[in-house]
Amino acid sequence: MKSHSTMIEDRIRAAKPTAPALPPDFSARVMAGIPGQELAILPARTGRVRRRLYLAASVFILGLGILLANGAVFEVTMNGNLELLYFGSRFLGSFIALLPFDLLASAALLAGITVWLLHRGRVARVALTWLVITAYGITAAGGVALAESGVNEKLRDWIVENDADLPGVSGYYRHRAHYRIRHPGFRMGRVTEVEATAARLVTPTGEAYWITLPPGLRPSVGDHLRLGGKESGGRFMADEGQLCNPKRTMRYFHPMPMGGGGPMGRGRMEMGGRMNGRMGGGMDGRMGGGMGGGMGHHRMGDGIGNQWMGGER
Repeated sequence: MKSHSTMIEDRIRAAKPTAPALPPDFSARVMAGIPGQELAILPARTGRVRRRLYLAASVFILGLGILLANGAVFEVTMNGNLELLYFGSRFLGSFIALLPFDLLASAALLAGITVWLLHRGRVARVALTWLVITAYGITAAGGVALAESGVNEKLRDWIVENDADLPGVSGYYRHRAHYRIRHPGFRMGRVTEVEATAARLVTPTGEAYWITLPPGLRPSVGDHLRLGGKESGGRFMADEGQLCNPKRTMRYFHPMPMGGGGPMGRGRMEMGGRMNGRMGGGMDGRMGGGMGGGMGHHRMGDGIGNQWMGGER
């Protein structure tokens, strides 16, 4: 009868005849190391249950990772951050600063835990490299697909309209998933008035600015612009500007709560009041008191109310 050592060596050579010669004590070292591995033969049913538990936990955690990746993609598309990239590297630092690193890091961590569970539970019998690529690929692709499905917009509008309070969800849609660029050299908004070399721009946050237009840019009322430049003498002096696609940028102007809805609602009301006073007062000086107040009020409604969603040019 062959010894264990001979059997091990024979099996290795049978599996791979081209294997190099083994050291004389190879089999002895293998047999000596087995007791220290705490190996145990589990019943087949126990092994299947264990793998299923690992698989269920992996799917659940991967689903959470996809939700977080979806939130990161939606926040980037809603906070106006992508508009900065149209100017190349000019605002690259601000673009990076506005990325939702907490959501991105959390999604990456959950994808890593998924890989560990699948590998630890021996659920996926593939190389670890491919397991990592697959888990992170599913997380990223799933997050983008979910963000593009429109479910975030529907949930956000439902929360706003019903003043709903969903733990861990409502705060995100009320305070994060909205336009929030605050860069001194950048402006983006809708044109409400046009003069020879200037235009009045109303931003998604309801603020109004007179813009000195860069050479060659002649927008019309209703156009959406993104501009690079600097503040000078109370006016934004643009040295670079581009027309935006209103079908894309209109999403920055979604209606938000007008009172009792937390900091965002209060800020929007206060901003609207200041804007109404400025615009109404400005019209009053040029066209008469009664007409100025009325037109100023109309401008304010057009700037921050639901008529942003109308399509008036």
